[in-house]
Amino acid sequence: MKHLDLQTGLRGLNESLGRMRGLLAWSQLKQQEARPSEPPSFQMYDTTAADLRNEYSHFSAVSLRVHSILHEPSASLPMPVRETLLRKLAQLEQEAHQLHRHGRCLGY
Repeated sequence: MKHLDLQTGLRGLNESLGRMRGLLAWSQLKQQEARPSEPPSFQMYDTTAADLRNEYSHFSAVSLRVHSILHEPSASLPMPVRETLLRKLAQLEQEAHQLHRHGRCLGY
């Protein structure tokens, strides 16, 4: 049962990273298309900043749950499986941290 939860959690983290990448790509496109010397033709309600914060918060919460399952003493995971899942989790967290830093550089 725990192994299924871990796989679901890792899949959810990967999907969350995809949504963060999409939001940052949208933000970059919006900035590239802006023409500072001209007024905007229309004002668009933009929730990108809030969406990025929400997605990063969601990622952090799921990541903590996966960590707690992996480090649970009652988890009966073989050590090689546990180490593989920990490496995958670390890779996803590193990518999320880089995206978060990039988002902050863009002003989010």
